[in-house]
Formats: sequence, C-alpha cells, structure tokens
Amino acid sequence: MRLRAGSLLCLFAIVLGVGCRKPLNPADNNQAPETWITSAPQDTITIRDKGGHPIAPYPKPGTIPVQYHLYWAGSDVDGTVVGFYYAIVETLTTAPPGLPIPTLPGPKPQDYRFTTKTDSTFIFNVTQNAPDRQHAFFIYAVDNKGKADPTPARFIFDAQDRYPPATSIDDARSVSPIWFQTAPGSPPVLMNYVKIITDTVNIAIPTLKDTVPSNGVLSFHWRAEPTLAGTFVTGYQYKLDEPQFVSVDSSVHSVTYNSDASNYTAPGAKQLTLRALDYAGGAQTTTRRFMMNVSPLTWYSGPDRNAYPYTHGPNPSDYYLDLPDWSSVPSLTGSYLNKDSVQVLPALRPERKTFFEIYKNRIYVRAENDTVDINSWIVLSNGGFDPDTPYSVQVSSQDPDLPDTTGLIPGSAVVMHPGPYNGSPIGFKGVISTYLTLNGSEFGPESVPSLSRLYPNFDPASVQRNTIINGYYGVTQAGKAYALVKAVDGFVNSAIGGQDDMIPNLVNETARQLADRVDAGLGTPQEIDVRRRVLTFYIDRAPYLVTSDQNFKPLANGSTIYPTRALDIYLVGNDDDPYDNDPSAKPSRIGGPSASLIARWTLTFHGNNAAGRDVVWAPPFLNHIVGNGNGRLQLSSILLDPSIVGPTVYLDVELCDCRECELDLGAGRCSHFEIPFTVPPPPTPAQTFHSDRPGPGSSSTVGGGNQP
Repeated sequence: MRLRAGSLLCLFAIVLGVGCRKPLNPADNNQAPETWITSAPQDTITIRDKGGHPIAPYPKPGTIPVQYHLYWAGSDVDGTVVGFYYAIVETLTTAPPGLPIPTLPGPKPQDYRFTTKTDSTFIFNVTQNAPDRQHAFFIYAVDNKGKADPTPARFIFDAQDRYPPATSIDDARSVSPIWFQTAPGSPPVLMNYVKIITDTVNIAIPTLKDTVPSNGVLSFHWRAEPTLAGTFVTGYQYKLDEPQFVSVDSSVHSVTYNSDASNYTAPGAKQLTLRALDYAGGAQTTTRRFMMNVSPLTWYSGPDRNAYPYTHGPNPSDYYLDLPDWSSVPSLTGSYLNKDSVQVLPALRPERKTFFEIYKNRIYVRAENDTVDINSWIVLSNGGFDPDTPYSVQVSSQDPDLPDTTGLIPGSAVVMHPGPYNGSPIGFKGVISTYLTLNGSEFGPESVPSLSRLYPNFDPASVQRNTIINGYYGVTQAGKAYALVKAVDGFVNSAIGGQDDMIPNLVNETARQLADRVDAGLGTPQEIDVRRRVLTFYIDRAPYLVTSDQNFKPLANGSTIYPTRALDIYLVGNDDDPYDNDPSAKPSRIGGPSASLIARWTLTFHGNNAAGRDVVWAPPFLNHIVGNGNGRLQLSSILLDPSIVGPTVYLDVELCDCRECELDLGAGRCSHFEIPFTVPPPPTPAQTFHSDRPGPGSSSTVGGGNQP
C-alpha cells in the first residue's frame, strides 16, 4: 500500500506525539444576496445621515391601510435568488396597567414564512378597541446555495383600519301589554304596545329619548357589509346587561331579551352596543339606548267640598268640620279619610287639587293658594298611574299596626294587597318646601326638606316602614309652601328609584321655580302640564286688628279728632294661630297654637308738612314693642312731631306675630294698617314756650300698664 507524502508525515507526527493539522477547506467565495422592499413606506433600517450613519431615533412610522400590497426584490451577484423569508410583528393591543405600550418586539425564528413570490397583499391585524396598530415587516432573500441576506430589509408602520364593516341595527323594538288611561281616575285598559327604539349614543345629548315598558320583550336585528374589497365580516359582538361582550359568528343577526327568566333584563337606563368584526380584527360599533321602565304619573285627589256637609265659615275659602275630640272621626264622604283609602286604587282616584288641614279640633278642606295655620298638619291624598310594573305594595300581614288583619282578605282592601301590575303605583313620597318669610312679609331663602319615606309601608322588617295611607306633613315655618308628591312604582327598591320623573328635580330646579315661572305666564306647554303636580298654599295666618273693641283708638274709620297733639293710643290685635318658636314657649307637638299670643308693634306717623309735602315721623321708642301676651297696646300722651302739620295724620301700624322677624327666617308674618285721624295744627313758638310739654311717650303703658 502506498502512502502519500502528507500521510507519512502525519504518521510520523503521531509517533512523536505531536498533533497533525488537517488541510484547510477551500475558501467560501459565495456572496450573500441583497434584499429590497420596492413598494412600501421607506425602509427604516436604511435611513442614514449625510455621513452614512444610521439615524436614531427613527422617524415616526408612516401609516398604511390595514390591507396593503407589498413588493420586494432580491439579487445575487454570483448566483440566483430562489426565495424569501418574511416575518410580521406587532405591538400589544393594550398597555399593561400603569405602563405605556411596549416597543415592537423582534421576530422569532418561528415567525418567518418562506415564499418564492416577490409581492403579496397582506391584511394586518388591528383590534376593535384600537383601529390602528404598529407593525414591522422583515424580509430577507436566500440564494441557490442556501445563503441568506444577513441584513434583512425592514420597515415599521402603523396599520389603520379605515374601512371597517358598515354596521346597522335595522330593527330595535319592545313589545308588551301595558295599561292605558285616558284621564286621571278613569279605569285603565290593557292594550298591546310596540315601541320602536331609535336613539343612539350622543355625547351632546345625554338625555334618553326612548322609553320602553319594564315588561317589554326586547328584540334587536342587525346586519353588516364589508366596505373594502377582499375583506369580509367574521362575526359580531353585542352587550346589553352582560358584563362582557357576547361573541357570535357572522350567521347570527338578532338577539332577544326579557322574553323569559333566562334573559331577564332589570329596569333602568340601557344601551345595546353592537360590533361587526372584519378579517383584520377591526370593528364598527353602533348602539341603541333607552330607558326601560315607564315613569308613573301623579295627581292630587283631595276631598270634595260638596260631598260632605262641611261648615262654611264667613271666609269664602273656609270649609271645615269641628270635632269634640279625636276618638271618633266620622267617615268623610268624598275623601280618603275613610275606607276608600284602602278600597280605591290610586289609578281610580279622581283629580282634585284640594287637601285637608288639621288644627286644634278642626279639619279644614283647603284648596290651592289658601292660607293654613302655622304648626298644623297638612294631609295630602293622591292618585297615580303606572302602566308597566308589578303592584308590589309594601304590606305584610304580620305588621302589628294593621288596623284589622281580617280586613286584608283578598278583594276587601285592594290597596293593601300586593299583586301583578294593575295600572296603579304602589305608593307615594312627598315633600313640602317653604319659601320662608323674611322681615315678616318679604320672602327669603327656601327651606327644602328631603322626600318623605314611601307610604303606605306596613312592613315591620323594612327600615322605611311608614304606616300611613295618606301623606301627613307638619308645617312649622311661615311662608309660601310648595307641595310636591311623587308616585312610586313597583321598582322602588331598584337603582332607578321608580319615581315620577315628570316632576321637577329638587336639586337642579325646585318646584317653586317651576310653579312661579308658570304662574307668571312664562311656562312652556310641558311646564304648564307639570305645574298641575305642584300644590301651592301659604303658611301662617297674618295677625289682624280688632277694631270692634270699644277702647280701640284712633277709630279705624278715621273719625277720631284729637283736641290736642298729645295722642292717646289704644290698639288691640289678635292672631288665630299664635306660634312662639322660643324653646321655652314652643308647642309640645304639631297641631295647635302656643299658650300665649305674640304681638309685636311698630308705629309710625305721616302727613303733610308746612310746605304741603308728605313727611314721616318714626320715633325709635315706638319700634318693635313686644306686648305681654294679651294683644293690647296702650300708649298715652304721645306728642306728635311738629314737622307734621295736619290736620289729617295717618297712623301706620305694623303688627307682627313673631318676636325677631328680621333674624328668624320663617318665624311669622307682619300685617300693615293705616288709620287716619285729625289733629289741630302745631302751636306757635310762643305757645310752645309757655306750654307744659310732657316728654315723649310719658305716661305710656303697654297692655296692662307695662312700660315699653
């Protein structure tokens, strides 16, 4: 066997224990191919400055449509390009909590795909929440010997879905039987009702335009069409009350709610959101919004003055009934202070804008703009209509305050029996706000209590328990009162409250503002209709003069002639509803007067001076004189100021039923009277010098002789 020389040398080296180097392979002379992206936004890798150095940071990426046709090419100086490897990477759709969206990731080996083509149309991924998303496209050529371009071509871009599917909700409706009523008190009629829902989300118009019944079966039908050639609708997502969107495929075009327990929808403000998804993951959204639950209506259903033999007093507005005591109140026909309060459902009660006032042992029948006694009870009876909610009146047969549990036999007291919807609200909440008197006559700020608890509520387990049928409101501040009662429907315990929303909000606009605007002739037709729901009256009867008293002086008819300018004055006043809000004298309960009369007097005089001009004399010692409780003011020898010549002089009397009318808002009212009388002219200077003039107010007494 022959060995080559090289082999012999290697064998010799092994024997000597020296390593033997294998001969070198021939040099790799195959050059790598080059790759270009020939039709796309500029390749961001190749952006360099004038010195040939890469620019960093890279310029802001360009934006291309989500569907885009890309072209590329490759060359190899010592062979041929047999294909290309490409990869697409993209950012996250949403950022991690508290962090910005991360930068684009680099491609992984498994991201690359092989192609022999030099162009292709791509649909880049976006999301329904983000119609534009940043991507990077990488591509490198491979030659016929398998060598790859070590510097792939790349460009970074934002893919934007400008043409999501055209989405429309063709039909959205509610269908249900509900109660209809032609007028307050007329029997409700059950009829089928269809409501088409057209309102969509509009930030500029937050108010919901469409309202559907709470028992309505909701159905929504939709469709979508692609708006970009080569794309298609892949599916839909919708959500009404669901916590997350419900995803369905493109063959589903409708959904139904509230048809049975499995798809029940609670009442309240609703918004159906529908998305149509395209191949890129983008979406077109459309909406329908509405209120689910028709607001109940409210009206006043007070006593009928002509249905019971009330006493008609000298005051044309006084209709009343006197009781020996409160142990046995007669059944007042034509009102709801009798068995009708539990036997006549609110929807069947006629509209009458009257109410009861209870003061001492007398029940008054009052009407709008009457004046009631301060510290009296106001009793408001109401009717109402609710077309669509269950009659879930808050009554438990176990409540100890039910007058007679046997009276709750079905059919005997329908107001007190829960049941299915019947056209009536389950009760009422009310408030009486008062525009308080200031200085005894003007009106100052408004006192607005919160709404009362729901009535009736005969449920011992309820924190809102309120065992009355009518509304009882104690009025203890003087002023103009605005009663506001809201019917409450069967969803009183739900988030929406279930109250009459036609009545003005007590925060944004008070009942007073609406009522006064309408009364001034400035209301819109809708406001005029709402005005029916606000009942106005005045609190605190004004004090008055008892001019028939035999000692009254000067006489109210103006016939008193004083022989001198030293005036004796004897005034008598009275107040039919005295109320002392001093803690030591305030009545112990609502429904009656204070023990003593409050009469605060202020006297001024006016008449012509020597030049014939009217002048006023207001002596400080005749200002705010508070009597001793009998309503009498006796003053002796008040010397009339010489600036008033006469002969006709006018005594101006201010009589108030409050001690500190200027400081205590709503404490009471003041009345003003003018009494003319005749005096002789003032004495000449000489007469004045020789006269024995008494001091101002000397020998004066208040009431029974007390000093002012």
